[in-house]
Amino acid sequence: KSLCYTFQNPFGSEITATQSRTTFILIVLIFLLSAGLRLGMVAFNRQSNDDHFTVIQLILKTGRLPQKVDCWECYQPKLFHYTAATFLQLTGLENTNPGSMILAVELLNYTAGLITILVIGLFLYRLPGNPEFLKVLAFGMVALNPKLIGINSQATNDTFAILFSTLALYCTYAFLQKKRLVSFLLILLFILLGICSKTNVWITAIAILLALLVKAWTEKQDRGRMLRFAGLFGLVTLVVSILNPLNQYISNVQEYGSPVLLNIDRQP
Repeated sequence: KSLCYTFQNPFGSEITATQSRTTFILIVLIFLLSAGLRLGMVAFNRQSNDDHFTVIQLILKTGRLPQKVDCWECYQPKLFHYTAATFLQLTGLENTNPGSMILAVELLNYTAGLITILVIGLFLYRLPGNPEFLKVLAFGMVALNPKLIGINSQATNDTFAILFSTLALYCTYAFLQKKRLVSFLLILLFILLGICSKTNVWITAIAILLALLVKAWTEKQDRGRMLRFAGLFGLVTLVVSILNPLNQYISNVQEYGSPVLLNIDRQP
């Protein structure tokens, strides 16, 4: 038996598909299991691979974005830290004990982690032409990945970077299918949010730029338009990221001579 449906996706294209009811049920069960595992980690864990909580505390105490010299992780882009500090202020938790504050930030990342695996689940579920069991297997490998579960239960910026990279890649897939302007604008939005969450997301931006260039190369009739999209993507991403105060690229160049900083010695 199969479940037939027609719906309008966020990018404006109508999708009609026939999906196995069993596949849908298994994906939902895996999603619920992964959500429960993440919630269990959040309930018991107050540690993290890196101390990003200090950055959040400095924002709350000083009302400004910390610089590299202020703490070990203060060299990072600040979207996650600023969002977490704002979240703590809005919930009235900024003056509570550190354990409660960390728990609140972990719940913020927990929500971002759920959105990430939900997007991946929907993407796999809607893919046409693949064997159903491969969709379930692929989703299970992502949603039940122990390291991803662990990182989604920590108060670090990794979950934000993964979320916005996932959304940017999903929108890139949609854009390459239909070439709709709204999809392109969403790519830009999510990649810019990812870059000001963590510097590593520049790798995602480069991958998307290369994908757009490859698409332009393989489509002779639409090559000029795709090249314009690729050029616009690269230019806007670079300029907005430089000017974005959450990245602190300008102040980093003024203070340290480099837009991107590290908290370890640069290798030869």
